[in-house]
Amino acid sequence: MLLNAPAFVAALARGRVHRAFRERILLAASGVNDCRYCIWFHTRLARATGLSDGEIGQILASQINQVVPEEELVGVLYAQHYAQTGGNPGPESVRELEAFYGKQTARDIRVFTQAIHFANLLGNTFDALVLCNLWPLSSSKG
Repeated sequence: MLLNAPAFVAALARGRVHRAFRERILLAASGVNDCRYCIWFHTRLARATGLSDGEIGQILASQINQVVPEEELVGVLYAQHYAQTGGNPGPESVRELEAFYGKQTARDIRVFTQAIHFANLLGNTFDALVLCNLWPLSSSKG
């Protein structure tokens, strides 16, 4: 992920994937991976872009076809598939993404998808450590 940081910043700067589209991508992956931290954070950002709570809920429930604009559907479905396959969507999915958006925009979508997948795994790992008391949130001295 650290090696991908410059690509992530560059994708943000290029702006080929507008904010609402990016949030739909991030919510779709987070919904599959069920990372409560990413869902909380990106729900707030999505609201700021104008997405309704109903749209956000449907994306998180993987009911993407009903609320995502047609021109964003391939990208959002890619993010969902990426998460469902544990970060291994297969070359056909990448080719479909590139055929629809072109290589440059597809690369930006892939960078955002990889970043949120990593963040989801990190958040879920943190939760697992806390739940197993391997990383106590507070200490009691007594």
